[in-house]
Amino acid sequence: MVVEQEESTAPNRGFVTAKLESGKLGDGQWVSSGPQEQVKEEEVRLDSSSLPTVSVEEEGGARDVLRMYWLDAHEDPYKHPGTVWLFGKVAVAPKTFVSCCVTVKNVPKRIYLAKREVNSKTGEPVTGVDLYNEFNTKVAKRYKITDFKCRPVEKSYAFEHADIPNHGTYLEVVYGPQFPALPPDLVGETFCRVFGTPQTSSERELLSLLLLKIQKLDPDVIIGHDVGCFDLEVLTHRMVVNKIPHWSRLGRLRRSNQAELGKKALEKQATVGRLVADLKISAKELIRCKSYELGALAEKCLKAGDEEKRQPLDPDTLRKAYGRSEDLKQAINLCMRDADRKSVV
Repeated sequence: MVVEQEESTAPNRGFVTAKLESGKLGDGQWVSSGPQEQVKEEEVRLDSSSLPTVSVEEEGGARDVLRMYWLDAHEDPYKHPGTVWLFGKVAVAPKTFVSCCVTVKNVPKRIYLAKREVNSKTGEPVTGVDLYNEFNTKVAKRYKITDFKCRPVEKSYAFEHADIPNHGTYLEVVYGPQFPALPPDLVGETFCRVFGTPQTSSERELLSLLLLKIQKLDPDVIIGHDVGCFDLEVLTHRMVVNKIPHWSRLGRLRRSNQAELGKKALEKQATVGRLVADLKISAKELIRCKSYELGALAEKCLKAGDEEKRQPLDPDTLRKAYGRSEDLKQAINLCMRDADRKSVV
């Protein structure tokens, strides 16, 4: 068909008349209202028998590789351990890209055992051989890791654990995904910490304990600052990741299908039967404030002075607090003060 522009003398009440180009349009083709070229949809045909690889010169000769712009990755450590799916785009022709998914299988587990200076049982200096012998005769045997390889490496450390030196010796251990992951709190006579293990064991216990407390208290109202858009969203997300079976205890409707927790607005699905009062949302409706964060609200509503000024507790500070008992007590006190502020506000 042919689209032509017809001039009109009628008033347009402030609207600009769309200018359509004259031209032939195919079935299902988009029509643009501007002077630019029409959008053409072209079907990309691929040869499934070969990949769009390119030759890359490397040391030892050239080899064919698949160049991919990586956008996202997914891993299911419970159903498909050791498998990672990469999603992205691949160029199949100049300025022509198609969606692509690359499956990477048999990704090994890699952990690092931090060597102690002295044996925690005998008090003698620890060598790399001592570290290997303990892993081989005790750890690997206990967790039934029958096939592994290891080597001593020197590593630098710059994170929250105060008992780990800035630079030290580690035993790097690589083993297959079919073997179990080591617990994050594992320690031995010759090593004081294990890095590279999933940090989910203690998290599962804390989430289960929280659900047990909620079940016993059976609250009618859940009050918090940004509880609806942040706290409950994080909690429900972590329950999905850790496959917590009794997640419906957040609310009063008993449900066992965890797929329901993965739906949109999952925090509302999880708290059915309990009223959620979000102070941040209520404050935006009732008062005027430059910021509706808890510190600003406490200062405005409670007239808090410098001594009572809220000290922020961000996730990084809270994570580091678990390194020392004094820091953890301080974090707990800050959380309790926040709870008091929320109840007063």
